[in-house]
Amino acid sequence: MMNTIAKTPPLVRWARWLASAVLLAFVSVGSVQAQGFGPLLPEDVLISTTSSPLGPVRVAFDGSRYLVVWAQAPEGGGASDVYGRFVDAAGVLAGEPFQIFTSPFDDLQPAVAFNGSDYLVVWRNPVGIFTRIVGTHDGALSSILLVA
Repeated sequence: MMNTIAKTPPLVRWARWLASAVLLAFVSVGSVQAQGFGPLLPEDVLISTTSSPLGPVRVAFDGSRYLVVWAQAPEGGGASDVYGRFVDAAGVLAGEPFQIFTSPFDDLQPAVAFNGSDYLVVWRNPVGIFTRIVGTHDGALSSILLVA
């Protein structure tokens, strides 16, 4: 079983905001796929566009899909929220960006890991550090847990 906890698969050269868009850029190194980190993608993938980036962007891979997470403020302004989007192994977007968490506070510094069955997303705001499980097959969201 692949263990990607607290790691971004090395095939992701960068995942970041660029010109008001969330992009993934992939390395073209043939040995990466053999290491079990997923297939290589031929070109960058546009995940989302927004005029209010708050970085950082984080990625985890479950063996068939990537979950990309980031924080962004609503287009009209206000506190930032945590969003996610699935990308399949071929680089095709799977569904629309979805909101993982919203609050009246800035929700910042999301991170994501895969444990072999589900994704775990973690972020912080002035109240504390929160976590939520995102299902691999349907993107179902668990209850939110305040961990610190």
